Amino acid sequence: MTKIYAHRGFSSIYPENSIEAIKEAFKYDYIYGIEIDIRMTKDKKFVVVHDSYINNISNGEGRICDLTLDDLRKFNFKSNKLDIKKVFFHSFFHRDGKLIRKRLKNIKNKSSKIVTLEHVLNLVKDKHLLIEIKYKSDECFDIDNFYKLLKKYDTKNIMIQSFSRKIINDLNKKDPTLNLGILIGNRNIDNKLKMNLNFISIEYSKLTKEIIEKKLKKKKIINVWTVDNYYQLKKLKKVSGENFDKIDIITNNPDIIKKYIISE
Repeated sequence: MTKIYAHRGFSSIYPENSIEAIKEAFKYDYIYGIEIDIRMTKDKKFVVVHDSYINNISNGEGRICDLTLDDLRKFNFKSNKLDIKKVFFHSFFHRDGKLIRKRLKNIKNKSSKIVTLEHVLNLVKDKHLLIEIKYKSDECFDIDNFYKLLKKYDTKNIMIQSFSRKIINDLNKKDPTLNLGILIGNRNIDNKLKMNLNFISIEYSKLTKEIIEKKLKKKKIINVWTVDNYYQLKKLKKVSGENFDKIDIITNNPDIIKKYIISE
């Protein structure tokens, strides 16, 4: 059966990657797991945040890897301003636009303090946690420190993914028992598909019947992002056909996607 992951927590109700968004996703049994983004700070702490620079997501400025955790705790964090504008514009073209615009209005007035990965790991119980490691070659990320933190916890319900093949390969060498996957968007699609990992997370418009058949044949998990409305779900169902219930969905709108999965 199709599993639903709340993208950056329940990010259509509370600011993305906030503790409030994460806790909101904990409330609903139909949400199988929670997807979060992490980056490493200057003092080698792991924080739950998507953007490299905090300029568009807080009342502060600077790059995550150039700031300490204490620096970051001084600021109030919100959802990305540009993302809100984009979602607002697209909301006029799908069925649940009125609800989405109402939620956006509420989110614009909400802010939250930055949360650490350790805090989230201490909260997670029955829910699955899908951790995306954000990393580029000019940024900092300490694999050893990350692994040391991770191994303090039961990792059976933890999945780790990244766009970076280097990060995932390094983790795989360190511990092949980790549940690892690669994120697939517009670049290096063929090379990433060749990687022998537990799962892939692929942008919904890049998914094909051929990819589905090959991955399912090898008993690999397929996560699809970001499916947020009826029309995107309909496209996913058309591509996946009879295999739809074997594909998992990452969404900002878990309740909306659940509604359409049940109704059709």
